[in-house]
Amino acid sequence: MGVSLQIAIRDYCQTTLVVNNRSGKTRKAYHIDLCQFAAFADESTALSNVAPETIESWLVHLQQHGYKVSSIRRKMATIRVFFNHLKARGHIDESPCQHICLRLGAPKLLTRTIDGVDLARLVNAVELHATVNSCEDPQLYRLRDRLIIRLLGCTGIRVGELVSLSLGDWSASSQSFRINGKGGRERTTLIVRDEDVQCVSEYLHERIFLSVNHNGLFVNQRGSQLTTEGVRAIIRRIARSMNIRAHITPHMFRHTAATRLLESGANLRVVQEFLGHRSIRSTERYTHVSPQYLRETLKKHHPLERLAA
Repeated sequence: MGVSLQIAIRDYCQTTLVVNNRSGKTRKAYHIDLCQFAAFADESTALSNVAPETIESWLVHLQQHGYKVSSIRRKMATIRVFFNHLKARGHIDESPCQHICLRLGAPKLLTRTIDGVDLARLVNAVELHATVNSCEDPQLYRLRDRLIIRLLGCTGIRVGELVSLSLGDWSASSQSFRINGKGGRERTTLIVRDEDVQCVSEYLHERIFLSVNHNGLFVNQRGSQLTTEGVRAIIRRIARSMNIRAHITPHMFRHTAATRLLESGANLRVVQEFLGHRSIRSTERYTHVSPQYLRETLKKHHPLERLAA
């Protein structure tokens, strides 16, 4: 699994900051900020699984809980320094903070979702690509891309959980995946539509004949287990092919699935189970109302409709 976030923070605060002659006050402030982030991200998470989306969600969380702009900037600076240190020491290949642009002082951020039109275009793109023969792109990888987009879109799975799936995690009898989530918490995610089950079956039919030295479900072009960055690259490639201008990340599929469930009338407790949240407070961040949904709801249920004469 690799070094956990908790252990990396402990070593950094107890060793690196001391060696660098940081004052006691500075060490305490760093420790508080890093532990706060770890509590949000799940301190048992491996360093390699800390994604930019996790940090962006944390920033949203801080804003929604009324932290001052100056405090959020300081906390983000701490996180940047921490991950830059880990990269310099070779503990991670790339800092998850690298492409995060901090915009504060504007209206509070909402969890970002994928526009319905763009989501449909992504799904249609991989569906079409999977059914068209291509010498340049073998069938295995075309079916892989289709399954990745569908699983992200219909299960709310985290990208780290997605790439950790193994062949043995699929149950054909119950049509479900076993997911090892944050903090080692296991859950089952159901694949309820026939067309999605077929996508799983068609990919597995190709995958089981691939001779590799691991049982990871998703593989890259070299036969190695697919990484989180590999998934992001696949999404970027598909989005570019459809001329989608929005920057779409794997975690946005999770936000979108949860938001669409709630807007369709799903109970908050059901969505909590769906997302694998330990606390329902984590799920409540998805209960914001988008302007478009508010407009549609008001038109459908206008307060002045059906007034008594």
